[in-house]
Amino acid sequence: MSSLYFSILDIHPMTVSMPIERIVAIGGTYGPETLCAFEAQDRIVGVLSSAKQRGELRTFLEDKTVVGTSSFTWNIEKIVEQEPDIVLAYAFRFFPDYEEQLDAFGVPLVQMDFHAPAKYSKETRNLGWILNEQERAEELVNFEQQHIDRIKERVEDLEPGEKQRVYFEWYKDYQAVGSGTANHNAIVVCGGVNIFEDETGYPTIDPEAVPARDPQVIIRCCNEKDIFGYDATDTAPLEEKRDGILTRDGWADIDAITSERVYLLSTYSHSTHTSVFYSYIAKWLHPELFEDIDPVEVHSDWFEEFLGIEYKGLYAYPSYPVP
Repeated sequence: MSSLYFSILDIHPMTVSMPIERIVAIGGTYGPETLCAFEAQDRIVGVLSSAKQRGELRTFLEDKTVVGTSSFTWNIEKIVEQEPDIVLAYAFRFFPDYEEQLDAFGVPLVQMDFHAPAKYSKETRNLGWILNEQERAEELVNFEQQHIDRIKERVEDLEPGEKQRVYFEWYKDYQAVGSGTANHNAIVVCGGVNIFEDETGYPTIDPEAVPARDPQVIIRCCNEKDIFGYDATDTAPLEEKRDGILTRDGWADIDAITSERVYLLSTYSHSTHTSVFYSYIAKWLHPELFEDIDPVEVHSDWFEEFLGIEYKGLYAYPSYPVP
């Protein structure tokens, strides 16, 4: 048995004993999805209940033991029963109590997010070393980098007046996204201007503030499992939700409303592949710059190349720019 010493961005350096054959994947659905993308589903011995509900992952995880109900609520006894070599959890926060309990049983807690572009390459390569699948790690990194770099290159010469004003609404009505958030960064990378960049986090804003800032594009992010995702087929609920935005009181004269450039985007389009999320947004903001780019095709390519499954379901509505 050998050992691997590595450091994780924002988390303390650590050593794990190799080989790693049994993994409890606690990092929401992102950890399990990334392991499946590495074709390492046979090494997964425990997951959260939410991961088993993801349609894309059902066939990979249906026989896995449930060891927790959320990314922050774990069943340590169940985890230890699986005799894992490591526990893979999110890195965006610390879990000192859980880490101490796992340490008592000699189980390392490895923390990675897989959804943050700034850390994606490092985390994916670290996991590649842990799994002894460095070549697959490079394939995943290259896919992301190729598509994101293409978006950056095409919007980098836009004049300030050519960048689209965007109102990005989070999961709740009138919940904007401010600077310092992943969604603000997505707007900027894709050639847009966040009309609430003077805010931070995810503030609830006055509905009258939106027409005052007159966005050219409105994007609503959705996390409802019943209307979006791999198993979704009915666009009627999406049309109803979109119509609700188009007909909001006092919004009739907003540029995005009069042009009907109002879009719904599932959080599942982001997941561990920011490139897909960005592709939808870039196409909506600048269809003339991305005429040859089909975000659905980018999404389909990821499914087929890394999960070995066909693309289906609903992840954006409408998927393509309104004429």
